[in-house]
Amino acid sequence: MLQRTCSGSLYAVLEVARDATPQEIKKAYHRLALRLHPDKTGGTTTEQFTLIQEAQSILGDPRQRRVYDTFGRMGIESLRQFGDGMVVMTTAGIRCAFFIIAFWMLLWLLTLVLVIVRLDYNKGWPWAAVFAPAWVALVPLLLIGGLLVFHGATRREIASTLLGLMCFLVTFAVAMFVVGLSGALTWTIALAPSAAIYVFQSCFILRYLLPFQFRNGFAEFIPPGSSVCLSRMYWGFLLETVFEKLCCFSFISLALLRAAQTGGEDTSKPISFWIVFTPLILYFGCMTFVSAARRFFAGTVEGQSCLLSRLCHALTAAIGYASLLFMACMLAAKCQAEQNHKAVSLHPSAAVALLPLEVALALAVLLPSCIFYNAELLFGDVSTMDVAEDDGSLAPGGDDAFDRGGFMYKFMRNNYAKNGGRGETAAGSSEAYRGEWAPDPPHLKTTYRGI
Repeated sequence: MLQRTCSGSLYAVLEVARDATPQEIKKAYHRLALRLHPDKTGGTTTEQFTLIQEAQSILGDPRQRRVYDTFGRMGIESLRQFGDGMVVMTTAGIRCAFFIIAFWMLLWLLTLVLVIVRLDYNKGWPWAAVFAPAWVALVPLLLIGGLLVFHGATRREIASTLLGLMCFLVTFAVAMFVVGLSGALTWTIALAPSAAIYVFQSCFILRYLLPFQFRNGFAEFIPPGSSVCLSRMYWGFLLETVFEKLCCFSFISLALLRAAQTGGEDTSKPISFWIVFTPLILYFGCMTFVSAARRFFAGTVEGQSCLLSRLCHALTAAIGYASLLFMACMLAAKCQAEQNHKAVSLHPSAAVALLPLEVALALAVLLPSCIFYNAELLFGDVSTMDVAEDDGSLAPGGDDAFDRGGFMYKFMRNNYAKNGGRGETAAGSSEAYRGEWAPDPPHLKTTYRGI
């Protein structure tokens, strides 16, 4: 097993170590409950009391604790909503899941390769045939959507129903896009489902701009009793989200306006694709700089004195947005040359314009494949967890299932709870904000060793 350092917010709430026994968790809960009960504090500690109750309910149950240590809160939510069938807890099940993920991403990579060949070399291929691997990849999405809609309808859960409908809408958007590429529909109609998906996603995100919704969604990372409006995490999330939505909605509006222009009937001059892509270029450019600066100064706060180390971390943090910026510029140049028929010096091939996407999909195939082949090393036997009734101690399945489960903890965090909603590691990250009001005790820094 790899050496790793484990930590957990629910353990910090109860002020216990991550390898604490059930008896230690129970004692810690009773001690905190006596101190923070609202009846004893006049109701001023209601939120803190609710947090320790939730922590005890999860960590006091061996099954929920095993799921939490392996998959984090996402696993707990899946367990509560769908039951054990939605949480893969065996090594064989994990290997099967990563094999399916790798194969699914391989289908999308193959689709991208065929699209590049169609654009750069063989323009006579029908678009429906080019997207053949994508049709296969969309079949599981349709099945999952059907299951979610059925689950939501039978249990009257609006979230599951909406998520299932979103799966159907994504499939429909891909089909309409391919029909638009084939020339059977105008681009205004072909792009409408894609625009609807972004509007739907934006409505889901924008609700967190309301302080009470933000607290409900990120209660784990907001100091109990403090005002959300005074949180740097909230204001960072608000500014970045508003900026993103303004730029993206501007891009969608300009793209639909350009799509409505027809060369034969519309005598007006076609809108330059550089103008169409300007909002995206502006957004990705700004976020590239912000991500790099945030990570650079985070190294200073964390005590990293080496300038080279901070620069490397800053460059790593900026890679994502920089790749998107590169693609936006290359696609603008390619569309300007081929769709507006402008003689320009910059006319990249599709392989160059989509290079970051090619690399991302290749990694999305490679990484699950590596995990598939090394599942035993990374996870061990996480299928069993025995509770010794005589002394109340928790005996992990295999040799150290909690250690193996902890390996996935940091990788399954809520993306929007990191760094004010964006996912880069920074001084303003969720862990940093949580650490300001509930720092992990020294025993949470213990390094666990595996085989």
